[in-house]
Amino acid sequence: MMQGGADGETFRDGRVVIYVPAFDDDVTLAKTLIHELYHIDQLKRGIPFPGPRENTGPWERPAEEWEEQWWRNHPLNPLNQEGP
Repeated sequence: MMQGGADGETFRDGRVVIYVPAFDDDVTLAKTLIHELYHIDQLKRGIPFPGPRENTGPWERPAEEWEEQWWRNHPLNPLNQEGP
């Protein structure tokens, strides 16, 4: 859902829009895509989409946590790469 500074937005009908800031770098784009894919999965599982002026925390928090976990475990994350 579009909030200040969002790099992407998933709509109730399953459309996803990726905004220009998501293309700043590969990592931001990858994180944005995985975040929005999580929202698509929420819709498929029947998790209620927040309405206008509703608290988006229950919708956003799991997607943010998944995004963080995904990146924490991703092999291209510099923290996961072994040095020489």
